[in-house]
Amino acid sequence: MMKDEIDDILEKFWAGKASQTEIQWLARQVDLKQWAQARQDAFEKSLSEPEPLLQPEQSDRVLAQLHSQLQSKPSGTLKKVNWMGWLSGSVAALLLLVAGLLVLPHSTKKSELSSQQPAKPAWQLILKTNVTQTVMNVSLNDGSQIQLHPGSSVQYYEPFGSTSRDISLSGEALFTVAKDSLHPFIVLANGYTTTALGTQFHIHATQAQGIRVKLLEGKVVIKSTAQAGMPIKDQYLIPGQQWSVDISRKQTQVVEFPEKPKTTPAGVLQPTKPTSDLIFNKEPLANVFNALGKKYVVKMDYNPADLAGLSFTGTIATTDSLSNILTSLCILNNLSFQKDSKQVIIRKSP
Repeated sequence: MMKDEIDDILEKFWAGKASQTEIQWLARQVDLKQWAQARQDAFEKSLSEPEPLLQPEQSDRVLAQLHSQLQSKPSGTLKKVNWMGWLSGSVAALLLLVAGLLVLPHSTKKSELSSQQPAKPAWQLILKTNVTQTVMNVSLNDGSQIQLHPGSSVQYYEPFGSTSRDISLSGEALFTVAKDSLHPFIVLANGYTTTALGTQFHIHATQAQGIRVKLLEGKVVIKSTAQAGMPIKDQYLIPGQQWSVDISRKQTQVVEFPEKPKTTPAGVLQPTKPTSDLIFNKEPLANVFNALGKKYVVKMDYNPADLAGLSFTGTIATTDSLSNILTSLCILNNLSFQKDSKQVIIRKSP
């Protein structure tokens, strides 16, 4: 009962409603030091306890807050955010009251204990914005990679992956996700979340009224949040599928597109006998386009500077249409193309 009585009077004291008699009674309590020490011990014990994983509803709130902050910050900044709370109001009030009325000599003990207790790492809110004209590579602490397109931004908390892997995206990016079954990788864009455990997918969300998700490897599930302009049922994708939503028309669509060719250690430009597929191993992208031009008997027009430093490893099935093959190659390398019956013009995406 003593603790409850002290709590009640402390609340009145902190609100400026405690009488002088109540303040004097509080100062005379012989157990005040022990009570204060018990509260302090409980707080210090909480510092050493591991933080729980975010629950799904908590993760949704964090993502919504991230995306709201991302939309309001157009330039790249780094903001430190400390998620670890300090003493509760009643404990803070007690320590101030004790210092003023009783002058308890335990501040030295607290400072000594704090110096011995390793501090938890402060959370940092990270904002990455690509202000260049080329794709920017972003490496995350969990081993995942982001290829961020020009004019696009991502925002997340570090240390990334310690309790969750939540990211907010504005614009366009390719995500290559490190496997971690305990921490789903969640990307929020335009009110929709794309969740994966270990995969590769591309999100295009440059317009507020729509979003496209292309799955290259693994599996993902797309869900709508409370901020989505159009609620949807959970949408699962398999490799080679693209899901899109047009909020203005209230329409969704799933279409097929060629999977990302699987890597192989086979030789360079050596077609296999059964299918005549084209196989590449770290081949410069210019040579890949030249080989496609010969295979499909079409002129390839490109700027060598746009392809400098780009290479490709994998197998291209020549049973696919040239347009589908070029679409996959251009998406992966931030390029665009125009095709007619005589030639293909390939340029760096704006």
